[in-house]
Amino acid sequence: MSETAPIASAYKFKHALRVRRGETDRDSIVLCSSLFSYMDVARTEYLRNLQFTYPKKWQNNFYEVVASASCEMKRPAHFDDELLIFAKVSAVQKSSFAFEFKIYQAAGYKLIAQATSSHVVINPKKWEAIRIPDFFRESVSQFENKAL
Repeated sequence: MSETAPIASAYKFKHALRVRRGETDRDSIVLCSSLFSYMDVARTEYLRNLQFTYPKKWQNNFYEVVASASCEMKRPAHFDDELLIFAKVSAVQKSSFAFEFKIYQAAGYKLIAQATSSHVVINPKKWEAIRIPDFFRESVSQFENKAL
């Protein structure tokens, strides 16, 4: 069984990108901080795929903030590597939701990093957590094909 089969079944969303020079150190190795940017790009594209663009989210008073993020680097990626970032919403709570990510080098599907982030939906005027809207929960649940 290829290494890609379990990934494809566990993650319904992936986003490809190529490592740019500014995301690397002087030895052309991807900076750890760049991995967090890749997570943000994948999360944004995941939500866009569900029609949750920023203007639409804001029109529906859906403001999210990152509560925590962690990333475990497994091996280096380098300048000009093509990376595949797999993303999924792994949990939806009352006012928060969590993402899981796996970042692979496209050539050979080598695992570069695995990561998580948790997000809280807030009222931006009061900076207080609010209940996640049902439309978000339903869209994610339908896309992930599981109850959340």
